Amino acid sequence: MWFNGVWACTSFLHISSNELKASFNKITDLLLDNGVIYASFKHGEFEGIRNGRFFNFQTLETLQHHLPDTLKVEEVWISSEQRKGRSNEWLNIVLRKRLSPTTV
Repeated sequence: MWFNGVWACTSFLHISSNELKASFNKITDLLLDNGVIYASFKHGEFEGIRNGRFFNFQTLETLQHHLPDTLKVEEVWISSEQRKGRSNEWLNIVLRKRLSPTTV
C-alpha cells in the first residue's frame, strides 16, 4: 500500500532520537514520490520521561540530523499551545519525498 501523505501530529514526539531516522525511513518507504509528511514536536531540546511518559522535543536544527536524504523540508513554523493552562511551543514541519531517480 502506498500513500500520498502522512499526518503525524505529535506521533514522533514519543520516539527516541536513536529511532527517529529509521522511523522516518519506514514511513518514507510507504510514500509515493512527491508524497508529504506533516509532523509536530514540542519545540526545544529535551529527551526523557515527564509525568511517566517519554518525550522527544526537537528544534529544526536537531531534527534535520534525523531526516533521511529522501525527504526535503517544505515548510516549518512554530506555533503556541492552544490548550488552556499550557505554554508549550510546537515545531511543525512539512516534508516532501524527493522523486526517485527512476521517475526523474
